[in-house]
Amino acid sequence: MPQSTERTNDTVADHPEGSTGSPAEPDSAGAGGLLWSIGDPARGEAQFSQLWESLDSPDEIRFVIGESDPGRDWPRFHPGPYNGAAGFRELTATVEFEGAQDLGDGWHSLELKGFAHVGPCPDLLVEVNGHRAFVAVRPSRSTRGYFPGITGPIAGPFATELAIPPGTLRPGRNVISLTSTSERPDPVELAANRHYVNGGGGELHWAGVALRRRPSAPEAAITVVPLPLYLEDPAGGLKELVDLMVVGAPDLRSATATVTVGGHRFELPDPADGREFGDLVVRLEVPEWEGEAPVEVMLDLPGGPLTYDNPLRPARKWTVHVVPHVHLDVGYTDYQASVLEVHSSNIDGALDIVKDNPDYAFSADGSLVAQEFLRTRSAGQGEDLIRAMRDGQVGISAWWAQLLTGLASLEELYRGLYLAARLDREHGVPLRYANLTDVPSYSWAVPSVLAAAGVEAFMGIPNHARAGNEESDIVHLQSPMRWEGPDGAAMVTFFADHYLQLRLLAGEFLSVAGISDGLCRFLDRYERDDYLPHDVPVVGTHSDNNEISDGYADVVTRWNERFAWPRLRFSTIGDYLESVQPLADRLPALHGDGGSYWEDGAGAHAQIITSFRRTQALLPAVEALTALVTGQDGRFAADTAALDRAWEGQLLGSEHTWASSHATQRPHSAKNADQIAWKVARIEQGRWLALDEGRRALSHFGAAFGLPDSRSLLVFNAASWSRDLEVDVDLPVAETLGSLGFEELDEPRDGQQTRRYRVQDVPAFGYRLLPIVPLPEPVPDPVSVSDAAAWDEQVPEVLVTPHYEVAIEPLTGRVTGLRHRGLDRELLDPGTGWGLGELLYVAGGGTEQGRGMNAESTQLTMNDPYFPAPELTVIPSETRKASLRRTQHGWTLVTEGSAPSIPGLRTEIRFHEDTDRVDVTVTFDKEPVLAKESVYVAFPFAVADPVVHYDRQQGWVDPARDHYPGACNEWFTTQNAVTVTDPDLTVTWTSADAPLFTVGDIVRATWPRTFTAGNGTLCSWVMNNYWRTNTPASQSGRVELHYSFRADRNLDLAAAGRFGRDRRLPALTTEVQQGYPREPNRPPDTGQLFRTELPDHLVATAYVGRWEADLLVRVQEVAGRGGTGTLWHPNPGPAATAHRCTAVEQPVEQLPVDTDGKITLDLGPHEVVTIALGHVPGRQS
Repeated sequence: MPQSTERTNDTVADHPEGSTGSPAEPDSAGAGGLLWSIGDPARGEAQFSQLWESLDSPDEIRFVIGESDPGRDWPRFHPGPYNGAAGFRELTATVEFEGAQDLGDGWHSLELKGFAHVGPCPDLLVEVNGHRAFVAVRPSRSTRGYFPGITGPIAGPFATELAIPPGTLRPGRNVISLTSTSERPDPVELAANRHYVNGGGGELHWAGVALRRRPSAPEAAITVVPLPLYLEDPAGGLKELVDLMVVGAPDLRSATATVTVGGHRFELPDPADGREFGDLVVRLEVPEWEGEAPVEVMLDLPGGPLTYDNPLRPARKWTVHVVPHVHLDVGYTDYQASVLEVHSSNIDGALDIVKDNPDYAFSADGSLVAQEFLRTRSAGQGEDLIRAMRDGQVGISAWWAQLLTGLASLEELYRGLYLAARLDREHGVPLRYANLTDVPSYSWAVPSVLAAAGVEAFMGIPNHARAGNEESDIVHLQSPMRWEGPDGAAMVTFFADHYLQLRLLAGEFLSVAGISDGLCRFLDRYERDDYLPHDVPVVGTHSDNNEISDGYADVVTRWNERFAWPRLRFSTIGDYLESVQPLADRLPALHGDGGSYWEDGAGAHAQIITSFRRTQALLPAVEALTALVTGQDGRFAADTAALDRAWEGQLLGSEHTWASSHATQRPHSAKNADQIAWKVARIEQGRWLALDEGRRALSHFGAAFGLPDSRSLLVFNAASWSRDLEVDVDLPVAETLGSLGFEELDEPRDGQQTRRYRVQDVPAFGYRLLPIVPLPEPVPDPVSVSDAAAWDEQVPEVLVTPHYEVAIEPLTGRVTGLRHRGLDRELLDPGTGWGLGELLYVAGGGTEQGRGMNAESTQLTMNDPYFPAPELTVIPSETRKASLRRTQHGWTLVTEGSAPSIPGLRTEIRFHEDTDRVDVTVTFDKEPVLAKESVYVAFPFAVADPVVHYDRQQGWVDPARDHYPGACNEWFTTQNAVTVTDPDLTVTWTSADAPLFTVGDIVRATWPRTFTAGNGTLCSWVMNNYWRTNTPASQSGRVELHYSFRADRNLDLAAAGRFGRDRRLPALTTEVQQGYPREPNRPPDTGQLFRTELPDHLVATAYVGRWEADLLVRVQEVAGRGGTGTLWHPNPGPAATAHRCTAVEQPVEQLPVDTDGKITLDLGPHEVVTIALGHVPGRQS
């Protein structure tokens, strides 16, 4: 993909592709001809050599046209004097070439193309056969399309030219030298900051150089640019720095200039300083003025005068909030424990710095940092941190760590705020703000979740590597904004450009010269009439898990001694957000969702993600039963420490770090394996803790509510609506559950068998007790086929059920048609060529040896327009065996087969008699593969031009309408359900175990700007290894995935949400023994532990209160239309209390409770209300 065509100098045209580093063929077109080129601009910097990467690099690199190789002899990047890694030198790239006899005739154009990345891009001193010139390199980007993943806030492409006058070039040998130049750092600064002098930044990156004939002389242009740099005038007042810029002067010899700004006259006898042609930049110190000042420029050139006459407005006086900050990866750069100690050590360092520099401030990247510090430091050090946080010298994000909000559940987002809430309650550390760093996209629920917890503001601090599209700058440049959540809650939000902004602005060595250069370019993007604030943040001074050392504690002083404005100050993230809070009502509004860019990393470890997703559904059910049982019987108490550790495991499951930084390059390294194993163990520990606490609560049931008269199975429903529950039970072969029918799930073994029962009408927050009784008679053997010759007899071409006509390929078992009889509508699209629930293996994008890096790089691993599109091959699985089984409740179609690196594959499709729900279970064994790969499960729904909705933690997202600019539009994550809709049909689909999905096709790395659904195919994106870092390079093991879908005539979001929740939320079951005859309390066979009356678009969840509440209840509106619901206090009476609380259980208002315990709630669209039942006094001391 070519660079953006919107460039600084519009006169430059892209030269055609051809041999690089070689003379062009003779051009019959004459004066417009290309003479030679180095590189193809469409290929970017990767085509060149990694020269100039150390202090040992030469001062000059020579490139001979026709002899030198661009891949070996031309520099990929060209450092300037801000670059410490290259020795703060002016470095020269020289081109030598042979000229034809007529080369000295006419004008020529030297075309220079590339981009800036880290730090201010240097300008170029150019010498052509001894004739001196200057090129002002001014990178600029109107969109991020040239390179969405680039990190720098002042990064951007440049495409400029130097017009070379006649006679400058000559027949025979010619030499053109390009020398990087900018203001050198002050030697005093260098001497005082020797530990930073090896840092990089301050270079330009080459994409191509070319020489061509030019038809005529250039037309020079003058601009006068006010800079946001103000100096104290010794005579009083201020002086503003103003740049006089001349672009494309054909002849600067003997030039003179006169500049008048607001009546102040400047005579410039030699503005070119000996340069003969090209660009000109002269910096003036102009006494401060207000409003518009008249500006006149007279530039006397040998070819005639050039004038400029325009009014000039002063630049804004900015306050720049420098935010010292170190990004927290839980792992990645080192072992997790080592990383956490680095951040604790950084708190030690920050506390030391503020003792000597009271104006210093530091922002920790999550409350996990404070948690670890308080656990591993002395009481005195802990008190120092608490004091610094309370005083605002150390800021703390309200969120625990850097969560992928497309993976976390609503409750997990809340739980991620609980530690910060504890610091607020117990130590008076306010919940000022939350930030998410590195992760590049955010769920629409974020402002609603934070507002519900009492958090005042949010900062998203993304990394656009493997994320973003051409619109990704929009929300950054409009920030701060008022981001409105699905429920209407609004929050002041700033979307930063990156988390290492200060060093990306100024280079690794923070010289005042480098900062001033970078800040001018940075602030220029905000110098707009529609931009309200005079405060702007520069977020981040250190990279991933860095040690802060001296924290750049002298930067602000060094700057403010030189400049009056911009005024630099150290701030926490909260300080900056508070500075713009008074503008909240006037800020631009943002509605919508950012998609799920980095959530695709979940596909790199599908096995553990299934465990994570199941615990995500299980843990709230465990909390509900625990709260209801312990609230009924005062002898029991919830083990909240164990439950909190389980939630911590879930938070680590959605934390954005999976493996080491070298996970793809060295996947077998001990450090990489250790980091992966650590994370997996923590997630699995959370699952076991949830299982343990669920079993404990089930064991307490009998003591709290009584025991049955006979041995029974207890089935608990944690949902707020009555449900039919499927439970898998291991029983002696001679026993069963009451009179219920069942489906055999395996062969009897050791006298036991696993069976599936359907337990109907289990009440909301209620249970059923099912007696275990002798099995009255054997169940007939199921119909099963193992002989291939009989497949076409036993597996029909059309299976007719009460709800469907199912078209089946008898030889493969592939379901190719599914006509809904009630709707008279075909649900599957034959045009895709994919069957229902068919596993698709996708190869391509990198070999086992190259792994998609370096020469194999494609857009699959990075959204870099210089990389080619990947060549992908979709390989449907092969089926070897098929069978059809008639079950107690319908039919089960089973196929067995394989796919590349998947030797064993089993797919079960269940068609029910009493419902049109279809269940698909896919189980496979995966072998590790280092070559790039993906695995999908296809659901080719026949919905033309569909409207798609997927649910977030709060609300539903239509990606075509609700994604904000720069969002991820190629893959998505679901909480519970997805709908695809046309005027006559809605299919509701849920994926219990695999959150990633695509619409219409597989991922092809097109990085689209907007979402368009070409068809209704949903592909569950189960596996991938597309990352080049941070995620496992391969995966193996058994994976079991559960899907369900159903069809309706119309879209009903309440029903869709309930359908998804129903399929994910498990029943809690246990076998209970009969009570002793003396036991007076016998529970009814069916009972409700907590009474609710809620319309179908309200759902409730119950939890153990962490502070004063006996029972915590969250009620959520899920369809966007508001509603009223009723709860009954489980312990009614005069002492029964109900408080509306924040999401982190801080009381807001007391609610009336009727004598029978009735509590009435009104909810707005998509609102979540948290109610604490029990005794809830005010804040603890």
